[in-house]
Amino acid sequence: MFLWAISAEELINFMQESFDSIGGYTADFVEIHPGYTYRGTIRVKFPGRFRLDYKIPGGRTIVCDGRTLWIYLPSLKLAGEQKLKGDVFFSGGASLIALRKTYNISPAGESIVDGKNCWVALLTPKDPSAGFKKMKIYVLKDMGIPVKTEGETARGSTLIFLIKNIKKTPNLPNDAFRFYPPAEAQMLYDPFFTVR
Repeated sequence: MFLWAISAEELINFMQESFDSIGGYTADFVEIHPGYTYRGTIRVKFPGRFRLDYKIPGGRTIVCDGRTLWIYLPSLKLAGEQKLKGDVFFSGGASLIALRKTYNISPAGESIVDGKNCWVALLTPKDPSAGFKKMKIYVLKDMGIPVKTEGETARGSTLIFLIKNIKKTPNLPNDAFRFYPPAEAQMLYDPFFTVR
């Protein structure tokens, strides 16, 4: 039996302090959906920047510079560029401001992920249209980085995002968080929501 020894607010503060001191990291990721699994590499630079380069399926890319989110789907020769309304929470830990604004956070115990001790927090959306019905994040006790996120969709499916082989990388260049679409890509601008 695990006992919760840290409050949700203390966990968020611990994560923020960790993000501030680490500066950034690189790692491998596994993204699991019902019926299929994606793999690739992730780069995160605090605050607000991340890049996912998919190896399986190859060529897919998701990039955020903190103000703009790009998604590239090479099989469709399609790229989306979305201006962001504010801070974005990404399961790799890009923005805790967005996490606090979007979700109610409560303690959910402790767990071990990939042999490492983690705090677990349950997130329920403040607005039911937020996307996931509920999420759990697993935060490394020694680094303050979320290494696993489980999200339950409105239809009851579970999506899992795992981060492994983390390397602290405080000096990632800002240009790594820009996307330059290939010439053959059809661009869609603000395909997810309209910025007001």
